[in-house]
Amino acid sequence: DAARVGNALPAGLHSNRATLTVSAAAPGPAAEQKKCRTTIDAARWKGDAAGALAAADAHLAKNPKDMLILSLKGGIQRSQGKLKEALATLEAALKMTREAKEDVRPLLREIDDLRAEMRGR
Repeated sequence: DAARVGNALPAGLHSNRATLTVSAAAPGPAAEQKKCRTTIDAARWKGDAAGALAAADAHLAKNPKDMLILSLKGGIQRSQGKLKEALATLEAALKMTREAKEDVRPLLREIDDLRAEMRGR
């Protein structure tokens, strides 16, 4: 409205009306990981290991290099008595952790504990 705003355009130029639509951005990897961790924690709290494993698998299908969720998956498998699968999952997480130059000591301890548990069976 030229009367209120003044004529911001030089004579002979016209502006077009534009509509701007703002929508929420897709969640980033950190937000997706947090949501997955929350879902896993809730499922485990309810005693639903299968639901926790399904949440981890769904997240890993979209984020296959998520070392944290992969290591959580190994823990879930271990809690279900799937020790060989847990060992394979944790070793994959260990490999990714080494490649990322992150601290591997917690995973090494978990893998050592798991191997000891497997020898005891």
